[in-house]
Amino acid sequence: VADVALRLLEQSDGARAYAEVYATANRKRILDGSWMEDYGAVAGNDRSFRHYYDQTAGRGVAFNPYFWLWTRLDQASVSFPGLTYPSALEWARDGAGTGDVRNWKGAIEAYDYTPASRAEAYFRLGHVVHLVADMAEHDHATNTPHAASGFAYPQDLNKILSFVTENGKYVPLTEEAVFNLRAMMAVNAALGLQRLGFEGFVERYHDRLFPGLPRVRVNKRPALDDYFNDMGQLSRGAIRDKGFALPLGARLTPETTEAEQLSLNALKAHYSFFPAIDFNHETEAGRYLGLARELLTSAARLNWGLLELFHDIVNPPPYARSVRISQRGRTAYHAYWRDVREPVAGNHPNENPRAAAILNKEGFEHIYAYERVVRRELVGQPADKAGEGVSLFGVSSKPVRPAAGHSLEPGVAAEVRVDFGPEREGFEAPPERMEDVRVTIGGEAVSGRIVDEGTAWVGRFTPDLEEGEGSRELQIEIEGRDAHGHALLRGRKVVARREELDRDRALRLDSEPGLPARVDSRPPYHIRNYEPGADLNFKVRVGKSKQEEPAVEAARASSPGLSIGIDGDVTGPPGGRSMLWSFTLMFRADAELELDLIEKEVWSLFEGLFSSYTRHTSQGGRVWEYSTGKVASFDRPADKDLDRREASQSSLALETEYENSIPVRVTHKLYVGGMDDPFRYKAVLKGRGPDGGVRQAEFVFDSREWVSTGRKNGWGETIYRKR
Repeated sequence: VADVALRLLEQSDGARAYAEVYATANRKRILDGSWMEDYGAVAGNDRSFRHYYDQTAGRGVAFNPYFWLWTRLDQASVSFPGLTYPSALEWARDGAGTGDVRNWKGAIEAYDYTPASRAEAYFRLGHVVHLVADMAEHDHATNTPHAASGFAYPQDLNKILSFVTENGKYVPLTEEAVFNLRAMMAVNAALGLQRLGFEGFVERYHDRLFPGLPRVRVNKRPALDDYFNDMGQLSRGAIRDKGFALPLGARLTPETTEAEQLSLNALKAHYSFFPAIDFNHETEAGRYLGLARELLTSAARLNWGLLELFHDIVNPPPYARSVRISQRGRTAYHAYWRDVREPVAGNHPNENPRAAAILNKEGFEHIYAYERVVRRELVGQPADKAGEGVSLFGVSSKPVRPAAGHSLEPGVAAEVRVDFGPEREGFEAPPERMEDVRVTIGGEAVSGRIVDEGTAWVGRFTPDLEEGEGSRELQIEIEGRDAHGHALLRGRKVVARREELDRDRALRLDSEPGLPARVDSRPPYHIRNYEPGADLNFKVRVGKSKQEEPAVEAARASSPGLSIGIDGDVTGPPGGRSMLWSFTLMFRADAELELDLIEKEVWSLFEGLFSSYTRHTSQGGRVWEYSTGKVASFDRPADKDLDRREASQSSLALETEYENSIPVRVTHKLYVGGMDDPFRYKAVLKGRGPDGGVRQAEFVFDSREWVSTGRKNGWGETIYRKR
């Protein structure tokens, strides 16, 4: 059902508004969660005991003493929960007081601004999808225990007779009848006289349920409860109209007819342990297949709607992530919001050793870890105080220092680029698209257009000064809307049905993105830290700045139009034998250079070196990577400034992340294990211009030139500064 729901969503999503949901990684996590819901135990009981919900009674299945048999027959976890177990709706909503987070509330709380957090959210959502699908089986929707549903006769006769023996006063079988059943077991198997319970039957013939994707429409409801209640009503109606007895595909004895089964009261029916579907009988098999196809299609339609509803609720509002202004082909101003993250980690409980062994065999773990954005810092504003770390502007327009020296030249045409967030780095799905973007600078409207699949806006204007005016500060005002309008608002409450609201109420820009907007995990799903409106966070100065800053260190051996250097913080090891260094390089090609080679070399106290090559081409203001990097290992004498020693246990690896924009941002993480010795790193950028001339920029990092500040960043990494 989960797979069909995802395929229906993808097929119908022409605008790709929900592409994040069915992106490969998130699709897999939804399917993983849906499959895993049947495995494991929480608070002393297997998860499956909480898969029942009768909305007419408003509760889950009643505890039955014969449930203890599952501990012996299937190594299940069973304990007395009270008169009834929590219902599937309570379990799906928030874990029913068990602390388990694989539910609707847990999925909303996990959803954040990082790919790993969203993958975890979709995994938890997969468990809810499973529970909605369970309501497609009438037994689950009427609190009818169905021990026989997964049985096969005669293969499981010993299990069946264990239930019969323990419940003899409810099952009218004499000792002689039980003896005859055992005697007939081998004969029936040889003759092919087999019977299946309903769930076993559906699993056996699942490929016949959906030979093709059904031609149906989404069934989208405004609240989680509606999905369970609607599916339960559909299940009860189908059983009533088609005359099926309960439990589905089960009988009190092998000789009990369907008419006799229909006459049993509910309590008596609970002791029907014999599977009864003759899957070799074409008419009977077709009857059950028709029922299963009808109800599971309804479940797929509802789960399709549930997937959309979840994304409607959690999808965060957009915000202006960065503003860049260039004059004469060079960046004169750049300010941006930088995420500050914190790690989140935990364990999904599983108290059943057998289930844990099954999951481990399948490669599933019961741990989770992701990063959460706790706040954002606005970097590069003229009014900012001096930041920590170092910024080498041979390459960057992302200053950590004040941007006071970055004034616009009056009377010179300027290009403006506004990039919108949330940032999509690491996501498979296309980015969120913006519409109705309007930008004013100094009170004057700037003409422009939306570019890059709706994720950015570019425009042109010419800053100017009044006669006799030395300089002035211009307020940048940015407005825009989410083109998809997922989480539409009535006031600040999420409205699930998008058709209820017109275009003017689509999600507006978050005017204060410093505190990330988040949705409450309970209805009516208020969006916290969300201030819809125009962004007034960015300001730029025209003319001579009030305080000219000294020139910052440029990249070494740079050629005109080509530069490379460090941008932002350098972080290093906190001490000890394990070393991790991380810094970000920015390289820029102002002209339309073909960047033939990016060469990275690392020297240390051993001969194994790593060099990787990546080709880029600068065209039309963007940098496109058109061949993947390849890594080569070779020998090279140690640098003469470093003492050479044997380090057989040493290891060094280089990780690189690219961002397709200009300047190009390249994050390097160097892992140096097993030694406390210094190292040097060199990056060389070569480009060939339209005239055929070769240009080159080079950068060298020497760990001996950097000392710890004793302070840490948002990830707990130690910040270093240059001596």
